Amino acid sequence: QPSTANINDVTKWQFFAGLSGTNATWSSSLGDAKPIAWWDNHMGCVTMTYNAPLKKYFMCVIEGRYTGESMDTYIMESDKLWGPFKMVKYMARFGEQAYFATIPSKFISDDGKTMWLSYSANFWGWGSEPGSPRVQPEGSTYAWCLTEFTVNK
Repeated sequence: QPSTANINDVTKWQFFAGLSGTNATWSSSLGDAKPIAWWDNHMGCVTMTYNAPLKKYFMCVIEGRYTGESMDTYIMESDKLWGPFKMVKYMARFGEQAYFATIPSKFISDDGKTMWLSYSANFWGWGSEPGSPRVQPEGSTYAWCLTEFTVNK
């Protein structure tokens, strides 16, 4: 049972161990763990937020590249924590170096259609001055950045 008392006790953990049909299977053994999503060489930092009004899980992914390179960011959604996931938006060279993208649940509208993407960008300081063509979207910088977006549901 999930609780603050159990968070540091690995014997209380359950790991996703794959699917049986469309149902998730769980195991107490880390050795049985399986990924819920896989895209070879395209998944680095991953966060997930449950959007209660839409009853959907939104996964934000930053491609796992060397920090000194531009990185792509994408958002996927699923009805279940374990997928299957479908692409919502793929943003090439987002930030241009966005990292740790997440959708804070506190920043989701009452109808679930409007959300805020939280991230930081331009770790290496590339073109971080306003108006630089490397700053996409406008306002991305080496600080806490917020970008509002909507989904059509």
